[in-house]
Amino acid sequence: MTETLRMPFFVLALVLLAFAVSFEIGLALAWPALVPPPGGGLSDISPGFGVPYLAAIDLILVYATLAIALALLWPALAGRVQAAIGILLALIGGLAVLALILAAFAALMLMLTLLLAVPFGTLAYFAAFADFPTGKAAAALALIMAFKLGFAICLILAHQRFLKMKTLMLVIASSLALTWLTAVLHALVPGFLASIADALAALITSVLALVWIVALFIGTLPGLIRAIRSLLTARPVS
Repeated sequence: MTETLRMPFFVLALVLLAFAVSFEIGLALAWPALVPPPGGGLSDISPGFGVPYLAAIDLILVYATLAIALALLWPALAGRVQAAIGILLALIGGLAVLALILAAFAALMLMLTLLLAVPFGTLAYFAAFADFPTGKAAAALALIMAFKLGFAICLILAHQRFLKMKTLMLVIASSLALTWLTAVLHALVPGFLASIADALAALITSVLALVWIVALFIGTLPGLIRAIRSLLTARPVS
């Protein structure tokens, strides 16, 4: 496969994916607290946190793509390194994504509680969360989707056998579907409910990311077991 891999397309695919993830993480770093500062609304700061949460699934996509690159460039080393790094990242990533799930769930419950607590809770909800920047969120999602589609196209142009890698294709499909779902949830509800839809999108994204982390963790176990067995059965050279 390395002989027919079109490296320029492969490198371009990695660059486009890096752009998408960097944009999402950049929004995550700019994500404000749940309650906006005095005199400012959510629209003054960032498009919520449903968009930044997409980085959770896209970082998994980065790992899967880099694992393939490692297998292509250093196939003899890929098995052991991928198993060790995969398990380490699964443990760290699992804890991080679990924290994201709890944060998104807490945000969703807070907003729903305020909205339904008529009249004062409802007034507090409208003051803090009703002004969701759907335009900014739509623009961000459109740009991120363009990067992801470019990544997928360049990856296929790099080598058609990538289409046969089911796990990679499913992660790509999950990333694209979650990006589309976030945009749909923002547009589906009235503007004053967009913050709730945004929190719901973030919760769905983080839960699916955790499912993928668990699946990839289970997938790396056989490689780790083989690596441990080879170390235990190896005899020192006299």
